[in-house]
Amino acid sequence: MSIKLYKTDNKLGFDYHGTFITDCFESECGRFLMNPIKDYGLTQKQVDEMVKVNGLEEDEEDEDSKDFKRIFPEADLGLE
Repeated sequence: MSIKLYKTDNKLGFDYHGTFITDCFESECGRFLMNPIKDYGLTQKQVDEMVKVNGLEEDEEDEDSKDFKRIFPEADLGLE
């Protein structure tokens, strides 16, 4: 299935299960980190375009993940 990107309110995104996604690195609820190619089926070109247009940071890691890694350095969360 091919995902179509389009702009709404100056944000580039796509529809996913009825939700307009503008940050392809987050789940539709915004609580989980996602792999946009594996989880949403986007192409690398689409990811690059969303990063550029929406000002996203591809390698951004939230503070909770950083804290968890400091406390449990041996844990591999697959977030990198």
